[in-house]
Amino acid sequence: MPNARTRWSRLGILALTVALVVAMSLVGPVQAKKKKKGKKKGPSRVDITRTVNQPIPDGSGTAYGVVTSTINVGKKFKGKRIRDVNVTIHTSGTPPSTIAAGDITARLFPPNGARVTLVQSLSGISIGPLTLDDESPRELGGSSPSPDPDLLLAPYIGSAQPEGRPLSVMDDGPARGVWTLKVYDHAAADLSTFNSWRLTVQVGPPYKTK
Repeated sequence: MPNARTRWSRLGILALTVALVVAMSLVGPVQAKKKKKGKKKGPSRVDITRTVNQPIPDGSGTAYGVVTSTINVGKKFKGKRIRDVNVTIHTSGTPPSTIAAGDITARLFPPNGARVTLVQSLSGISIGPLTLDDESPRELGGSSPSPDPDLLLAPYIGSAQPEGRPLSVMDDGPARGVWTLKVYDHAAADLSTFNSWRLTVQVGPPYKTK
């Protein structure tokens, strides 16, 4: 038969066990609640396609024809900064022309007002779908056959670096706002249609500074 000391020891252990169970049941919901209140990271990429399908007015002399298309990056990207930009464009010339792409210049304007010339006076009749990407290993070439694997030739289907400044000049600017693509025709006779474009932007929080 257990003595009094043994009985009190068992009662002490039982009381401690009950106290631990109660404490754990209280800590669990608090931790879950804290986790639930954590801030959402939000989207990390803008990926929007705009169908245009609009003929570009013929240019003449210093009077350029132009078609303007915009993409509005909404409030869910508020506070997000640009980390990388790629743009895909697609134009097609009107037969019997075979050199309509030579009349075309395309420029991108981000929300902060910077400007990048994507393509200008290429060879051939059409452009793309062509993705302008700073990280592409290719540059835009002509329409003649070339042994150089680093040149992307007409009809420019694939990816290549932009012809103007690199798209990285837009880095750390605001992603939210109106992005504008303007496609110009700067010569007479050869007509083109601005078919579509796609905006892809990797975004992130502002860089931390000490």
